[in-house]
Amino acid sequence: MPRCFPGEPYLHFYLGSAYEKTGDPGRALDEFQKCEALDPNFEVAVYKVGYFLAKGGKFSDAAVQFKKVTEMDPSNAQAHFNLALALQKSGMTRKLNPNLRLPAN
Repeated sequence: MPRCFPGEPYLHFYLGSAYEKTGDPGRALDEFQKCEALDPNFEVAVYKVGYFLAKGGKFSDAAVQFKKVTEMDPSNAQAHFNLALALQKSGMTRKLNPNLRLPAN
């Protein structure tokens, strides 16, 4: 990790993006979490944390992240969809809007 500007959220965001592109989801998640810790309103970083948590099967934690994104940007359709999916996968269907419920498999 570069020692220049360690408190800069964009540094962690770009490192997370680089790790994502090179196929290292664990390190990508770590960097996106650091970015979010430095700037809780960095919407894309919050979304990416949710995305990688969901990919790792941590659907309850991912739902928290996607909920944050929908509160930051109520028009973010992808975050609404992923929130519904994460709630469904974590068994928290009672929290779903009936219009967002996914069909049972």
